[in-house]
Amino acid sequence: MRKFKRNAILSMCLLLAACWATNASAQDEGSPRSQARSEARAARMQQRGQIPAAEKSRSRGKQEKAAAAEEAPAHSRATRLERLGDRAFITSRYDKAMKFYERASSRVDGHDMPEWLRLELKMARVYNMLQDPENSAKHYTTVYESSDSLLDVDDACTYIDALRLLDRTQQAEVVARHYAFRSPHSRNQRFLNTLYALSNQQHYYNKGEADYAVRLLAGSTAAEYWLGEWDGRIFCAASQSRMLDPRKVFFHRTEYFSIGGDGELKPLRDLPREVQNGAAASEGDLRVVTGINYRGSDRIHGVDVKELFRTQLFYTVYNARRGGWSALQPLFEHQEEACYAHPVLLDGGRMLLFASDLEGGYGGMDLYVSYWNEQTERWSDPENLGSTVNTEGDEIFPSIIEDELYFASNGQEGYGGYDIYRVNFVEGKIMSNSLWHLPYPINSVYNDYGMMFHDGQGYFISDRRGLEFRDDIYTFENARTSISGLEALGVSREYLALNGALTQVTDLERGGGAPTDDSLIESTIRMQPEEGEILLTLYYDFDRWELRAQSAEALRALAADPVIGTLSEVIVVGYADEMGAEGYNQRLSEQRARAAAEELVRCGMKPRIVWEGRGRTAPDAEDYRAQMEERRLSLSGGWNPETPMIELPLRERIELNRTARRVDIIVKKQ
Repeated sequence: MRKFKRNAILSMCLLLAACWATNASAQDEGSPRSQARSEARAARMQQRGQIPAAEKSRSRGKQEKAAAAEEAPAHSRATRLERLGDRAFITSRYDKAMKFYERASSRVDGHDMPEWLRLELKMARVYNMLQDPENSAKHYTTVYESSDSLLDVDDACTYIDALRLLDRTQQAEVVARHYAFRSPHSRNQRFLNTLYALSNQQHYYNKGEADYAVRLLAGSTAAEYWLGEWDGRIFCAASQSRMLDPRKVFFHRTEYFSIGGDGELKPLRDLPREVQNGAAASEGDLRVVTGINYRGSDRIHGVDVKELFRTQLFYTVYNARRGGWSALQPLFEHQEEACYAHPVLLDGGRMLLFASDLEGGYGGMDLYVSYWNEQTERWSDPENLGSTVNTEGDEIFPSIIEDELYFASNGQEGYGGYDIYRVNFVEGKIMSNSLWHLPYPINSVYNDYGMMFHDGQGYFISDRRGLEFRDDIYTFENARTSISGLEALGVSREYLALNGALTQVTDLERGGGAPTDDSLIESTIRMQPEEGEILLTLYYDFDRWELRAQSAEALRALAADPVIGTLSEVIVVGYADEMGAEGYNQRLSEQRARAAAEELVRCGMKPRIVWEGRGRTAPDAEDYRAQMEERRLSLSGGWNPETPMIELPLRERIELNRTARRVDIIVKKQ
């Protein structure tokens, strides 16, 4: 114990001695004599043109600290404010989030141009998600005028759409022209559709007669974004959230509402709130829903707000014994970075259609199909539906009506925004050359999607009423026009798609375009027509209903013929060739007949005009079958009973069927 005390006292003495020595040295340095010596030494060195090393170091350090004092606080405060904005945004405090972002931008303005522009672009995208085109356009303008290369294709389209919604058409056209000849904008179909929307909005609407009568069925300040059936009734999913995904993939704060005959929305009580979770599909006791998976981060890195949320597919099963639904479980293993949405169950729940941005797709959201394996009790790996449907843009909200697949796309050729399309879908396969674009007024320059049919009535969703109303539900039926060939109180499922629609044959266009059959000549007019006699025959290009120039000229001549003017009624009959599905060819034949009838009406033809389509038919050449067999023999190198039948190449079949693609104009029998 004594030894311990002695060592402690010794240590304290040493410590006191060290402190005394330090103070004495400092006092000596601060004494007048010490200062005089330092000043004399500095004067001598200054006369020699030298600066003491210590002074150099202190001077440089002061300058660096002064510069850092100006810049570091600005960056640190901006980063801190941006993080606070991210946290506020994630917790749905949107106004507070935007104030933090605006303050963060003002902190770095003039100090760090790239960082400032990054924040401006981030705010432009966030304001767009909050349905605020005014502020979105303001920040996009800042980025555009400072560094236009920062706006990618999606940003440029969003910027132009925001200006269009604000009726700043001239400014929108300036921006559109600026990017029109740049890569990749000039090759991107979504950007081209945005250009079409600018033109269509000013010049397309309210001209001519529409094929469909469209009316608003249900709309509110919420976003009604999906339609479904439950227990024989139609209902919708609506989002009450202020934030909406511009891609229409995920929606927050969803609730289901039943739709009354007058469009009145009432909360759907048949399903518990926990399974009212986005777009869904049901088959028996199985229900698949779209759920939003929050990734758990409190930061929005870079400028991509969407990275915070990923939609996944979950399933629940109804237990009749306990009268309730099971807890939601993932339908299958999901890719970590991918979104899955908008499920459709088919074939008794053994086939699943959905939209996803899985790796290896065509870009954006694509449509996929997966099959239930009874042996492994698992879903198969998703199969992409292919380039007839999917594009570098987004394809969403599939729905199946008999053997037809309806979906929305902003990457196919259309009017602008999302448009609704239809293809033939047989046994899980897309039929090539069957893509149809629904006409105005179903499609518009705004976002149109979510096609559905219930009890012979057609429904779809559109945001054409503007931001105040967001997404609304519309219903449509066939319109009566001056030459209506069919009178329907509702929409026939078979006839539904679509008189006057645009057809797009992408596979043939990739191969160099469809043959034009220019060698075919329209028949001449008989001077003394009799009942049942064919007055004129028109021929059409493969998978096309538009009139050729020479056909239009022949129709004008027919309408002007004084002998024809004495007739009371003529019938226009359209045909299609043998290729393609029966329902598809029926509609195509109707399209052709309608196009010819409309032209006769425009030309002022006096007799009453009735038109109809008779679907597919064989060519009128008597040796057609012999020609087919001859071509097969030439391709196979001769006849051999063990050689399987060889299918002719597509272009060969198109050529041999050329005379079947026609319209006959006939004197109507009394």
